[in-house]
Amino acid sequence: MATPFFLRLQNPSSSRILPRLVSLFVWILIWGCEPKEKPNQIFAITIDGFTIKQSQNPSARKLASKTWSHPLPSSISVVFRNSESGETFSFPISTLFDSNPTSIQLAAGSYSYESTVPQSGNLSTLPVQLAGNLTVTGDANAKLEGQTSAQLISFNTINLAESPKALQNPSVNLPQFESFYYGYFSTSTPLKFEVSVQNGSRFHWSWDPKSFFHNSFSFLRQGQAAENELANDPDFLFSHQKVPLSDKGFPEFIPAYNQKIFATPLKETSALQWIGDRLFTLNDGGNPAELYEINPETGSILRTIKIENASNADWEDLAASSTHLFIGDFGNNLGNRQDLKILKVPISGILNTNEVQAEVISFRYPEQNSFNSSNHRYDCESFIFWDEKLHLFTKPTEAGTTDHYILPAEHGNYDAFKLETIETPGWITGADLSPDQKFIVFIGYENAGFSTRSFVQTFSNLNSSVLNSANQNRFYLGSVANVSQTEGIAIFSSEKIKISGEQIQANGLTVPPRFGEIDLWGLLED
Repeated sequence: MATPFFLRLQNPSSSRILPRLVSLFVWILIWGCEPKEKPNQIFAITIDGFTIKQSQNPSARKLASKTWSHPLPSSISVVFRNSESGETFSFPISTLFDSNPTSIQLAAGSYSYESTVPQSGNLSTLPVQLAGNLTVTGDANAKLEGQTSAQLISFNTINLAESPKALQNPSVNLPQFESFYYGYFSTSTPLKFEVSVQNGSRFHWSWDPKSFFHNSFSFLRQGQAAENELANDPDFLFSHQKVPLSDKGFPEFIPAYNQKIFATPLKETSALQWIGDRLFTLNDGGNPAELYEINPETGSILRTIKIENASNADWEDLAASSTHLFIGDFGNNLGNRQDLKILKVPISGILNTNEVQAEVISFRYPEQNSFNSSNHRYDCESFIFWDEKLHLFTKPTEAGTTDHYILPAEHGNYDAFKLETIETPGWITGADLSPDQKFIVFIGYENAGFSTRSFVQTFSNLNSSVLNSANQNRFYLGSVANVSQTEGIAIFSSEKIKISGEQIQANGLTVPPRFGEIDLWGLLED
């Protein structure tokens, strides 16, 4: 006989089932009453600006609001990647933040974003690379993070005949905005421009790259003020340079560029000399009797060549013929040397071996009667090989002139022949003759204390050995604090002239030895 239902509930084993059934019922009831999870909501994110930093300096200050001087591309394509799902979403972001900001639609979540690489060759807009992270929790405004390594170059239109041409590949004229020609450039290589002045002269203007810098130039005639002059750039580090123009329309200042710092072994470098496309230097007095072949672009030492049968009393300059390299051991600061000489070394040995022998060319200045005067004209730091002779240019105690002497280029003992005295802007510490023998360039520096400037002095239209009859021009290179104590110069062409300077130590300050380049294209008169 079956047990009645109500009796079964009293069965001890059945009494344990009831609480379980009740718990299950309650759980089903609660689960059924819970709200169902909604799918991810989509939110509107309005991009109302960028914050842009210098690529090499993540802690650099941010750009302020955009002005005419820093136009952006009209839009930048940005890809957002969901950190959880990996799904990507691409949007063109308008840079018209005030008038037409971009609103994008993204689901709640965390995203990384990155823009396409800025187009190269577009000089008129600031190249920006956007990259960062964005968390979406609701409708919001957002500024995207970006960076740039670009620099801005601008030229005041005053006295310019046309837009400067950027000599990149391919060459291109700079765009114009109001009274300025301008362009944004990569900082990977030095910049070079062809500048045309209203009187018809043309020359090259070169500059070392500096990211987050705005370098602005105005070429001004004597007594002329710059019109519509830029006073500042609120975003980039700003430098405005007023460059005086001579009566010929030449700049009185030309920049040294592609500057490097020599390694410590060359801190007393005093000369440069091309042999073909290979470049050589030396240290001055008291250093080993060695020449150094250096990398023409970096200045790093490639080889060391020992002059076995010589010492370095006071080596100062190098010169070369087609067959021999000449080393000027004629430094004579105190005017007391009676062993002045020039060493003559076969070029074949310099190029192919690391130890060479030298012939000696000894000489004296016949005008020198005293060897203990503190004020004299018989120091020398520069010479060239020209027309089968050696041409020496002295460094008198008082800056402002140099005496031009001539010597035979053969082994022997000679009286130097004084040809002329040439006026100079300061002390002459190096010289070179162009490979085509069409021009000569001196390098040196003033005697003006803390305001001392380096300079080059050019001689073109060479009709004879008398340089006073040639066309002369002078160009300052800037403070020795920026280019060091300039003493070496080597001409590869009018567009490629290497310069070097030894270390300066004064009043607790040190200016390292530097190695750089200048461009005299268009500044040498035929």
